[in-house]
Amino acid sequence: MRCWKLYIRGDQWARLHDHLYGSPGEHGAVLLCGVAPGGDHDRLLVHQVALAEDGTDYNYADGVYRLDASFVTRLALRGRSEQLVYVAVHPHGGFDRVEFSHVDLRSQHRSTKPLLAASSNDRVGWLVTAPAAAAGVMRTRIGEEPITEVVILDSHRRVVHTPSPIPARADAAQRFARQALIYGDAGQAMLDRCTIGVIGLGGGGSLLNDMVSSLGVGHIVHVDPETVDITNLPRLVGANRWDALEPLARLLPDGFRQRFARPKVRVARRVARRNNPNVRLTTLRCDIADHKAIEALIRCDYIFLAADTARARLVANAIANQYLIPLTQIGAKIRLDEDGNVRSVYSVARVVGRAAGCMWCNGLIDSTRLAEEAVSTEQRADQQYVIGVPNPSVKSLNAIGAAWAVEDFRNWFTGLGSAGQLYSVAHPHTPRLVSSIPRHDTDCPFCGGAAGRGSAAPLPGVD
Repeated sequence: MRCWKLYIRGDQWARLHDHLYGSPGEHGAVLLCGVAPGGDHDRLLVHQVALAEDGTDYNYADGVYRLDASFVTRLALRGRSEQLVYVAVHPHGGFDRVEFSHVDLRSQHRSTKPLLAASSNDRVGWLVTAPAAAAGVMRTRIGEEPITEVVILDSHRRVVHTPSPIPARADAAQRFARQALIYGDAGQAMLDRCTIGVIGLGGGGSLLNDMVSSLGVGHIVHVDPETVDITNLPRLVGANRWDALEPLARLLPDGFRQRFARPKVRVARRVARRNNPNVRLTTLRCDIADHKAIEALIRCDYIFLAADTARARLVANAIANQYLIPLTQIGAKIRLDEDGNVRSVYSVARVVGRAAGCMWCNGLIDSTRLAEEAVSTEQRADQQYVIGVPNPSVKSLNAIGAAWAVEDFRNWFTGLGSAGQLYSVAHPHTPRLVSSIPRHDTDCPFCGGAAGRGSAAPLPGVD
């Protein structure tokens, strides 16, 4: 049977929860949701929370509470015009267990056909909540499909609500027993069911791959179009001299050697298998904007971005917001002055998608670089700040940002609690660590207008 999980950003959930439980009595709301495929489920992505005003949009009559017909029609028609799915929400009593009442079920059966006709969609949904539980159903003209989980993407931790408490799981595999002491067998099981995308498998990305595969993440998606170069060897985890054809450097022209060297995604695959023989891998030797990469990435639970083209930032930022998939962008930089002296050294980890405030809002996607990279494939593939000028890079500096990003992800995903949606910049030569809350532009087309739309809106920068 097809099943669904509903994803909602933490600020939207807080607004909905306050409305449903902020005052005595029963209250209602409607969620307009985008749709996206998942791994073992499909996803409902909350784009808008429409609160029903008591006494006007939500009324008590004949012993039951009902949404007003004009309120329902207005939102169903909006869902129709914007290709969004209509999901009605109301609360029940209890705390960590909840289910639909017989009155709820009769109302759903009576309302399904009119709502399907008004929304011109192939399904509509209902959700019932308790403070620490949620149960839902999607109904079509021929049957029903359960909503098995509500996933709350809070800025500090990921929260999962189900109809009732999840039973205890078996002990973690011996390979991961020591780290399971931190977040328990249940946390290890969560990581085993998780799908992670790593975009860019160079210095930073290879470290990310090494770390997340060692955590016991169940499925990793690798995306990178490049092959191993000799200059990558000091900082590319798991790469050897034959991957870059270094022993043949004197015999082969550079272009030939770069063409036939081992792809970085193949090295990443080898490292991940070494760390976790049971890991499932999707290896894509292509640009992030390739349709194969997009199809795989929108099924992920979390994404790490370690490619630094403006195009990669644009597409990844759009995926994170449009498909409600949190993302951490990492990078490291050594800036030199005109005389070749070190001017500044820093490593960054920037979290996107757990709350409003994205890379576009914060001026981190350079429109000029986007235009330059669009000129040719060679420029798009170039991961340098200055075209044709290699960036100074060292493994230990890349490791600072990668380790910070993976620790923050692990704590957030398993519900231990992270530092939140922050931009963290480490200056190891000072030494100091600076963290800041990203700015949110209320008119942002990504974390505002397109948030939660899923496949109902096109992704920018994709051919």
